[in-house]
Amino acid sequence: MLRLGSKNKEKLEETTTPVKDKVDFYCEFSKVKNTVKATDIWIGLLEKFRDEQLYIGKIQEVESEQDLIEQLCSFFANMKKKDGADYSVNSIRASLAAVNHFFQEKSRIKNIDLYNDSCFKAIKEVVNGKIRFLSKNRKGETKGTDSLKANEITQILNHRLLDGTTPERLLRRVFFINAIYLGFRGGEHALLNGTDFVKCNDGGYNVFIYCSKNNQRGLTENRGKADKLVLANHPEVTPFLDKYLSSCPYDTDPDFYLQEAEEEFALKMGI
Repeated sequence: MLRLGSKNKEKLEETTTPVKDKVDFYCEFSKVKNTVKATDIWIGLLEKFRDEQLYIGKIQEVESEQDLIEQLCSFFANMKKKDGADYSVNSIRASLAAVNHFFQEKSRIKNIDLYNDSCFKAIKEVVNGKIRFLSKNRKGETKGTDSLKANEITQILNHRLLDGTTPERLLRRVFFINAIYLGFRGGEHALLNGTDFVKCNDGGYNVFIYCSKNNQRGLTENRGKADKLVLANHPEVTPFLDKYLSSCPYDTDPDFYLQEAEEEFALKMGI
């Protein structure tokens, strides 16, 4: 058996330690903070519901697919806010995504995927049915707010937290631009892809807004027919969109909104 001398062993440890640090860094960095937080919240609500129904143990300890389907169908069918109001359609979608994410990491059932029709069709039917019921009856929708005045918009755009000098501030800026100039509300932001923004000859952007076919509004949104909106070249808008879109990593997720880099953490790790 090959034995390492003390000097070689020390050198090996010096070499592998920073390598392992980088592995740990990227594993941790891959976890989106908001996703982790949202998952914890929804699982907490699920466990509260299970306690009320006198289920035993934790949800991740359920080993029978049929038992899991029964419990989750009951949860999604009966879930409501503390005040008894219905959750928004986007919250229901988010809850299923969060629960699925949790199970893929924690469940004793191997290779679980709640979006798999062949195994968990009943869950999707309950969630789809609830979404369509709420949409048809105009329930569970986010309430609108009064429009901002021109001077209020200018004041917000001039705030230092939207000046685009850091990834987080740039993300805030483009989110506000999309909300004000494109009129996006709530979950409509989540339907955006980076490729929906097409550069024009005048320096502005054509933005293609996709709507689900026949406004079916089921669990997943179908990118059907697109409406085209024009964002003219403007110094308060265009440079920030240019910077944001050019900063997105190559071959990344198609979603327009990506997790911003945590600069202090990255600099501390030397990456």
